[in-house]
Amino acid sequence: MPSRGWCCLDGVVFSLVILGAALHAGWNAILKIGGDRMSTIALVAIGHGLPAIALIPFMGSVHPDAWPYLAATTVLHVGYRIFLVRAYEAGDMSQVYPLARGTAPMLTALMAILFFGDKVGLGGFIGILLIGSGIILMSLKGGSNEAGGFTRMNGQAFAFALITAGFIMGYTLSDGFGGRASLNPHAYAVWMFAIDTPVTLLVAWLMRGNALFAGMRGHIGKGLLGGVMSFVSYWIAIWAMTRAPIAEVAALRETSVLFALLISVLLLGEKLTMPKIAASALILGGSAVLRLF
Repeated sequence: MPSRGWCCLDGVVFSLVILGAALHAGWNAILKIGGDRMSTIALVAIGHGLPAIALIPFMGSVHPDAWPYLAATTVLHVGYRIFLVRAYEAGDMSQVYPLARGTAPMLTALMAILFFGDKVGLGGFIGILLIGSGIILMSLKGGSNEAGGFTRMNGQAFAFALITAGFIMGYTLSDGFGGRASLNPHAYAVWMFAIDTPVTLLVAWLMRGNALFAGMRGHIGKGLLGGVMSFVSYWIAIWAMTRAPIAEVAALRETSVLFALLISVLLLGEKLTMPKIAASALILGGSAVLRLF
């Protein structure tokens, strides 16, 4: 894939990626509070698969060069969801979500620049670093105990969150370059979700058996809504990565942790601490740098 010369993120790309970030935080909150999480993941897969399948006839064709990326991303997305569920079972959303999402854009930037020739300017590099640092600070120092001090993240949740970050990096690169190779990111997005859904359902059933369907009771509406939110959010991301550097879009998308913070404070009763406020300032500063430089 040839390198491109990029400038700062334009207003349309910036605004839509921020919208996608809010939607992404929303469906992750549904996963956290939606009962059995593997069952909710299955419902989310149905929720993003049905509209994707319905839209395939209207989106045009995908260039043959994109099909290996579609195959790779299917495996990577399934691995991501499995370890995300494991991480949420082991730790708090306000720590697991930021660590997984914060480490990923810096790994993505490193791989995209070193191995794929994706160009990122000094402003982009600084913005990515600020966002990633803020997100990791929120994860490692963002928990609060009853006295209002710091809490440590347990080792299992930490490990699962980092593995999740590795899968995020993998599917981000695959879909960024796959969307470009497809010559039609909209067709690529709907095909990606259409293929992903049956694979995710099969893996979830193999892991849970018939208990998978029992766990869906009482959560069908929320799970399907989460799937639609996931579909729109990532469709935006795939399109944006054809218009701007993959590393910068990936970093900006992780401002979703700010929306996740609001959800965890307002809906889940978690405390707003000074480290979380400081981390939020770093993330907002990094976002501004990506927009302006």
